[in-house]
Amino acid sequence: MMDNQEYLIYKGLQRPLAFMGLQGRYIGWAAIGAGCSFITFAALFAIFDFWIALLGLSVCLMFFICLIAYKQKDGLFSKRKSKGIFVFCGVFKK
Repeated sequence: MMDNQEYLIYKGLQRPLAFMGLQGRYIGWAAIGAGCSFITFAALFAIFDFWIALLGLSVCLMFFICLIAYKQKDGLFSKRKSKGIFVFCGVFKK
């Protein structure tokens, strides 16, 4: 015998993922930037001293922060939309 139970449905599933002000794909970009910055710091620390490694870390972090801020300003679904007719000749030649 089945009784009619009501289940709550989470209504916010259609919204983009957001974490600390970053949305969607930019969360992944921030993780890649943090990883690259850490690798840069470790490599420069192994070769040079602490202050040069810290400078490299800050430059790498600032680069990724500026890149993410610039790209996020255009929106989540910013893609290049070319107008016109494109003819691809010779794509499937044998």
